[in-house]
Amino acid sequence: GGKWPHKKKTPRPFSCAKLHPIAALKHFHPKAEFTAVCTYHVNEGSAHVYSVVIEDVGYQGEGTTSKVAKAVAAAKALEGIQALDYDKVEVVADYNQQKEIVLKRIQEWQSNQAAKEGRKRKSA
Repeated sequence: GGKWPHKKKTPRPFSCAKLHPIAALKHFHPKAEFTAVCTYHVNEGSAHVYSVVIEDVGYQGEGTTSKVAKAVAAAKALEGIQALDYDKVEVVADYNQQKEIVLKRIQEWQSNQAAKEGRKRKSA
């Protein structure tokens, strides 16, 4: 038989290590909602910017797919709430590189729009 009044184990704190950033964030904030800030489509592909609000603070992520953008936002939110091992979450993309690509695509989209507007004015 077991010894009866056994000591209660203190629950191990939840660690983000090796988890997908979105999965880790959902542990702390199951109701966290990702909102599309903007989506741009250019010849090279698309650019997505998503945000998530945790405890009245907004975190924004940029990516070439909506999933990467959400993951970046989630990773930033985990850091913001100082989640345990937030720096050890699964790295789903090179976040700085993603941001550069996204910003370049947004600029390209904007210059395409400006060019279209210019053509419209000439023909009017």
